[in-house]
Amino acid sequence: MEHQIKNIDGGKVQITITLTPEEKTKFELRALRQAGSELDIKGFRPGHIPDDVIKKQLDPAALDQETMWEAVKEHYPKLVAEMNLAVVGQPTLALQSAEPFVIHSTVSKLPEVDLGKWEKVKIKRQEIKVDEAEVNKVIEQIRDGRVSEVAVIRPAKLGDRVEIDFEVSLGGVAMDGGKQVKYPVILGAGQLVPGFEDNLVGLNSGEEKKFELTFPSSYRSDLAGKKAQVWVKLSQVFERTLPELTDDFVKSLGKFAGAQDFQDKLRENLQEEKNIQEEQRLEREMLEAIVVQAKFGDIPEVLLINEAETMLHELKHGITERGVEWSQYLQSIQKDEEGLKKEFSTPATRRVKVALIVRTFANQENLATDEMAVEQEIVHSLEHYGGDERMTTQLNSDDYRSYVQQVLTNRRVIEWLKKKLVE
Repeated sequence: MEHQIKNIDGGKVQITITLTPEEKTKFELRALRQAGSELDIKGFRPGHIPDDVIKKQLDPAALDQETMWEAVKEHYPKLVAEMNLAVVGQPTLALQSAEPFVIHSTVSKLPEVDLGKWEKVKIKRQEIKVDEAEVNKVIEQIRDGRVSEVAVIRPAKLGDRVEIDFEVSLGGVAMDGGKQVKYPVILGAGQLVPGFEDNLVGLNSGEEKKFELTFPSSYRSDLAGKKAQVWVKLSQVFERTLPELTDDFVKSLGKFAGAQDFQDKLRENLQEEKNIQEEQRLEREMLEAIVVQAKFGDIPEVLLINEAETMLHELKHGITERGVEWSQYLQSIQKDEEGLKKEFSTPATRRVKVALIVRTFANQENLATDEMAVEQEIVHSLEHYGGDERMTTQLNSDDYRSYVQQVLTNRRVIEWLKKKLVE
């Protein structure tokens, strides 16, 4: 077997494999026996059909194609490993000649990356503090989650929860989805279009009102700046009372010694969250700065398509986790999945470049995670799932092992870079 390798346009590499007559015969026999296992010929048991009989049943061109596949299955992985080719995805095969037997295998490859003068990148660490306004905001949210309500007969005021029936029209035509019954609104919380809640203040139960409002410029593009006509009827007013921040109240929330202990721990948690956010900012800006001054070879289209698909999956998961149906979300933004993937083109390219940067540092600086660290991480995960058979099988798979190795390597590279570039 002879082979040649050459780069071609579009970030691809072409591997040409030329078989000797003896090798062609070997792989042709494999192809015949594979085909014979699937043939049903009268007078012969399945899997025991003579090769010459099988050959007469097959189209010569089809047999050549199967022979090609058998040859590629054996030689392609070996060549990729021996030549240390960083390829992406499955190869496209083409039989160039049957005599001699010549195969072209074309596959995308990872591009060359020139990191440039990455050492000159410097990122400033910011001092992170939690102010009392942030602490108080979270406390108010917690108190609001334990609010008590009672129905009252009086005009609605800010802070009340009201239930309303309403209908929104544009030019006298009812809006699609613009009609609601017994819709709950906390006055002053900013749940509705600006100006809507203001018109509810002062209304009594059973009272109706008509008014106009203008959709803000930040609203849906098809409605931004348009005037709408609103009819509303207030059904019920509920007075809301938030609990006081007492020792007894905070003890009902968890293991706290008292109100001061609760506030101290809350402040610590907020500080930790902001510290994590700052680390994420540093990492993001550091990697993006390196990407800007780096140079990349041709990036395979398959990488960009796969990254856009990943971003779509992440968005879909996040939307459905919030209890929103994916189809409803798409309708609300007036886009389909293909439109979203097109929008992801630029950020997908940026994410692919960051991944290529990290991979390059891992190779050049010998930062790849060793097998012992991977094994320790897997053992830790297995302990967490406590003998779950399905998870044990998944965590022991080659795919998961490869995933863990990549995650740990990425982490090592980023920490290594932060030590050198963050001030």
